[in-house]
Amino acid sequence: MLWSVKTLIKQTDLIKENASDPEMLSALYHKISLGFAPSPKLRLTWMNNLTQLHVKNENFMEVANSALSDSDLSSDLVFFLS
Repeated sequence: MLWSVKTLIKQTDLIKENASDPEMLSALYHKISLGFAPSPKLRLTWMNNLTQLHVKNENFMEVANSALSDSDLSSDLVFFLS
C-alpha cells in the first residue's frame, strides 16, 4: 500500500508539472487508473477523469474510446458486486 501512495504522489506531481500538455496528462491519468486495477471503483474514478479531460480538450474520438472503457469497467464492477 505504501508503494501505491508514493507512486500516486509522484504521478500527481507530474500532473501538476505537465498541466499544459494534454497528451502527457492523458498518459498520466491512464497510468494512474491502471495502478488502481485492484480497486475497480478508484480505477473507474480515474477513467472518468480521463474522459472529462478528453471532453475539455475536444478530443472526441478519445472521449468515445474512454466512455466505452468506462462502461466496460462499470459493467464488470456491477457483475463482480452482484
